[in-house]
Amino acid sequence: MKMTDNFFDEYDFSLWIFAVGITVIMLLIISSGVIAPLLLLSLQSIVGEFSNQTFGILLLSIELVIALPLIIANLLVIRGRANAVLVNKASIFFNLVSYLFIAMVLEHEYKWFFMMLISLPVLARILMQTQKYAAYVAYFEALHRNPQEFREALLRRIG
Repeated sequence: MKMTDNFFDEYDFSLWIFAVGITVIMLLIISSGVIAPLLLLSLQSIVGEFSNQTFGILLLSIELVIALPLIIANLLVIRGRANAVLVNKASIFFNLVSYLFIAMVLEHEYKWFFMMLISLPVLARILMQTQKYAAYVAYFEALHRNPQEFREALLRRIG
């Protein structure tokens, strides 16, 4: 049996698979974007205040280190590389460990408000375990494995 036929036999093709996939990406990027300043605020409570310039440089470098692997991995998923999903799982683990560190170290009056954001990577992980996210990854994998045959099967399915 062909891969494209397997995709349409195994998964329910709908727009919801794309909604779930994009939601996972957005939740991971937002969560990672929030962690960087919180990590810096936590470090300030340990080592002392940073100058504005140092804070900005550290913030930019932490954001780049956190965001670039996520962006590249999700581009690879869209290019049909299903193994890149492991980077998303590693990012969720890093986010959870970072939130644990922030909970133990950060001294801020709105600390627990910031800690509510731990729900973002948890929700991303829950969505990654659904059949819709598996279909999202399998869609791009099947599309890039044999594009012409996949498009013909898609047209037969829709038409």
